[in-house]
Amino acid sequence: MLAAPPATKPATQSTLDLQPLLKSLAADDWLTREKAQSRLEQLDPAARPLLLGIMRETRDDDLRTRLEAGLRTIEDNSKVSATLVSASFKNVTPRQAFLEIAKQANVRIDVSDLEREDEPRISMELTPRPFWQALRDLCIKTSLQPDIRGEPPQIVVDSLPTRWSHRPASGHGAFLVIADRIERDYKVDLAKPDELHHRFTLQLTAYSDPRLLVLKNARDAKLQEAVDEHGHSLLPAQEEEYVPESSDYRSPWEWRLNAKLHHPDGAGHRIAKLRGVAQFLVRTQYETWELSQILTVQNATRIIAGARITVEGLSKSDEGYTLRIRGQGPLCGVMSPGLIDQFESIRRSIRLLDQSGRAYSVDFAGGSGREDWSYLFTFKTTPAQDPTAEPAKLIWDVPTEARFLVVPFEFKDLPLP
Repeated sequence: MLAAPPATKPATQSTLDLQPLLKSLAADDWLTREKAQSRLEQLDPAARPLLLGIMRETRDDDLRTRLEAGLRTIEDNSKVSATLVSASFKNVTPRQAFLEIAKQANVRIDVSDLEREDEPRISMELTPRPFWQALRDLCIKTSLQPDIRGEPPQIVVDSLPTRWSHRPASGHGAFLVIADRIERDYKVDLAKPDELHHRFTLQLTAYSDPRLLVLKNARDAKLQEAVDEHGHSLLPAQEEEYVPESSDYRSPWEWRLNAKLHHPDGAGHRIAKLRGVAQFLVRTQYETWELSQILTVQNATRIIAGARITVEGLSKSDEGYTLRIRGQGPLCGVMSPGLIDQFESIRRSIRLLDQSGRAYSVDFAGGSGREDWSYLFTFKTTPAQDPTAEPAKLIWDVPTEARFLVVPFEFKDLPLP
């Protein structure tokens, strides 16, 4: 038996529930008002109609101004919030449980490897929680593991011993950060035997909510605290400036991260506490540009969010099909040191479809630029496609608004090599 609530978000607050908050928003003390404002901005988007009603009825101009600001923040937060799932599983198969959370999160989960007659049954309660946290809890319960495969991506659940769900995890909003491994080694170049090179790193994987599109992410996480059981700092010497570099692209939901550590003399055997942040650029709005009969398109141009973009054309190549794009101006109007190339943003938001509506895989093939840019992308057929099918349509969800997210993570009691 499986019972799932009809909604995946917390229940809407009532007017009575909001009275203490409204009273604090109108308090004489500035600090009380500011704390209440912070609580207001964390409310669920479902509270918006109620807040709008209160804003229209109030005669307090300061309260109205605070409610307006709070509603804008709630709207902004909703664009990068986590997909919440919940369920009450009673004597169900793992296959049924995974399919239920897949349905709620609108994510493809392949459970074909679980179809067997002796499949065990489970019972568990999943109170509302972010998708990746729910998936991890279900994997722990069933001793199964997920693997992200394919393009478009899907999660394949199987019993392979990857031990994904046994690794330390730290969740924050729409992101789940997994601590994978700690590596520490020494290297000597025998041409320069007096030079000892030391590498000491923590390797992490971050998982973003499937409904979000991450345009860019920083490969190196920034550590804020790392101490062993004796209180020794494990942080490396402070660099002059933290300039994040983009990480290698793996899947739209999975991001490999590194964090540099320092091993001082007399260090202990465990990391007592480690805190840090990872950086992501997430698309929050976009404009869709569709180009049919894409093989015949030449120099189609549009101005989107202030950027002049030209699709020069798609041509057959030895590796598949090559798309040429150029533009003037940054997409979304966003530039950041270390994250300046725009090809990742394009690759993660562009699709080439065949006549059956199936998407080709896409790879970056070359190019460069900042304000003025030009890129090449290679599209190849996937196993799901007819290899003789030709491209029919290009769909580009051009980002028009994006937001940098700083995702905190924290781990305790990790072993030191």
